[in-house]
Amino acid sequence: MLMAATIEEAATLAGIARVTAHRYLRDPAVKLALSDAFDEAMAQTTRQVVAAMTDALQTLKDVHGDGEKPVGVRVTAARAILEAGPRLREAIDIAERVTELERRLQEG
Repeated sequence: MLMAATIEEAATLAGIARVTAHRYLRDPAVKLALSDAFDEAMAQTTRQVVAAMTDALQTLKDVHGDGEKPVGVRVTAARAILEAGPRLREAIDIAERVTELERRLQEG
């Protein structure tokens, strides 16, 4: 299911009928397994993005500091650097809030 854009496509790839795929998706164990697999896929993707961020930031810093580059290119690099910080902080803040809300919901 994670490798297909639609349930129909996933059913075809799995060699099962669309109706069977829908029946599987109603099974709580299947839903949980898919959710866990999706969470792991997202975690792997996030780790890859984070790992690439250092190189990307260095590239922006290099372009920004290169006096030989056109002013417009350097300004674009500077803007990207300045805009990334607040967006990253906001994403981290939202993630922390969601984690706290989930913790509170689990506590009852």
